[in-house]
Amino acid sequence: MRKMGDRLLAQSAEPAGAQTPHPAYEHILAQLCPDEARILRLLFNDGAQPAIDVRTNRPFGVGAETVAAGLSMIPEVAGCRNPDRIASYLGNLHRLGLIWFSKEQVDVRRYELLQVQPQLIDAISSAGRYAKTIRRRIEITPFGRDFYGTCFSPSSGFAD
Repeated sequence: MRKMGDRLLAQSAEPAGAQTPHPAYEHILAQLCPDEARILRLLFNDGAQPAIDVRTNRPFGVGAETVAAGLSMIPEVAGCRNPDRIASYLGNLHRLGLIWFSKEQVDVRRYELLQVQPQLIDAISSAGRYAKTIRRRIEITPFGRDFYGTCFSPSSGFAD
């Protein structure tokens, strides 16, 4: 390992040559499924997507629990073949450093369609009388943006 590290530092001291893709990109591609590529395409082309967490609401937050986290329209909008696997997809993309979950909101109008979806209505109902919704967003990271721009053609995947 030390020899590999020393070789890497020696390469960094050489004059700048042709810029090559990040060495991890090939390994990352091998760890993605087609639906995850569709999600990346959506986030790359359309930007951050709205997501909502549903929590029980208790006095002073003591004993409050998350009923549903990260509810979104991403699988439907991205055209995922297996939308029921969205939690695994987002977890993997996050693990790879391609996306992140931000506490910031997107434009509030973008939550309107999400707020009438059955999955959100059911989560609010199961949270009880004082359910609390928390608006946030899911977005591509700068690393993810570079990865997508390097590994996918601008028109890739549009003929579904």
